[in-house]
Amino acid sequence: MLRRTILTSLLLLPLGSTVRAQAPAKPRAAPGQVHVKVSGFRNERGQVFVALWRSEKAFPGTPPKGTPSAVAKIVKGVAETSFRDVPPGVFAVSVFHDEDGDSELKTNFIGIPKEGIGFSRDARARFGPPSWDDAKLKLEPGEVEQVKITMLYY
Repeated sequence: MLRRTILTSLLLLPLGSTVRAQAPAKPRAAPGQVHVKVSGFRNERGQVFVALWRSEKAFPGTPPKGTPSAVAKIVKGVAETSFRDVPPGVFAVSVFHDEDGDSELKTNFIGIPKEGIGFSRDARARFGPPSWDDAKLKLEPGEVEQVKITMLYY
């Protein structure tokens, strides 16, 4: 009888560990999409740089390495781009109109941009750049977020 119990236990032990190993994994939240539409350009020269920020680190200066970004053309006064497979959570968008095509935001001697800039939620720069809290949005799992930005020129 003891031998039978030990044998049964030894046979069922691997089965029990297999069942535990196959327990369902915690489901990942479905990625979403962020579609950015920029308008209010003073001309259609150059291109538009778009950055999708996932944290307030360095916002809205030079995006950290790995920040999703895109370059868009201006067509009939509008520039559009989309970011796919964006993890759910807080994000912000910044754009600048690179009118001269040199891939750099031109500023005057005190740092005020000479080329157009814009931010999600149309956050405004007053005595410095807008805050993360003024520009941030939240992407829910599987959501397609439409972000409209109006360019600002100084």
